[in-house]
Amino acid sequence: MLDGRLNVSASAFDIRWKNIQQLVSIAPCKGSFIVNVGAARSVGFDLAVDFQINSNFRLGTSLGYSDAHLTQDFQSAPGAGGAPTYFARKGDRVGGPPLTATVTGDYEQPVGDDRSVYFHTDFQHVSRGPEIDYTIFGADPKARRSDPFDQLNIRAGFRVKGLDISAFATNLLDSAPIISRTRGSLGPFDGLFTATTIRPRTIGVTWTFRY
Repeated sequence: MLDGRLNVSASAFDIRWKNIQQLVSIAPCKGSFIVNVGAARSVGFDLAVDFQINSNFRLGTSLGYSDAHLTQDFQSAPGAGGAPTYFARKGDRVGGPPLTATVTGDYEQPVGDDRSVYFHTDFQHVSRGPEIDYTIFGADPKARRSDPFDQLNIRAGFRVKGLDISAFATNLLDSAPIISRTRGSLGPFDGLFTATTIRPRTIGVTWTFRY
């Protein structure tokens, strides 16, 4: 499009699984096992747009969405009380955050023969993780969904022939979302949690040479 300056790519999908792998947690025993059972469906799309504004400046954006959920209950036979134990329920969300979006910008300016300065930036948004079904067997009542977050990265540099020197800052906003949080057991006195997040703000300089 526009003499090759504009590129657009898009896709949509509707994926259905049967006998998917399910991780069954036995939290009181600090154990788990994997079985092939149940069914799931994932519906979504991907969109990417890249636009060369002029010989120096390029913008890009991408968007991805996925609605992945179980389409079948995973349960045991009825117990002594007449009710089954649910390990997963129809409609429960699976997978990671449903929405991700990214915007990028690149600028490069020649300053002489085989020399140029450049600047790159990218901004990413990740939505909150899927809801947790606290009614299924082994679910931790203190578990939490992953946090939404925004991440901004920048880089500025100088190129001369095969030499590239640049300064960078990743996670410039110093976002610190909780991506996951788990504990070893569901005991009332087990207050030790293990949490993961993204790398904190990092600033540095890189030097590369290609020959």
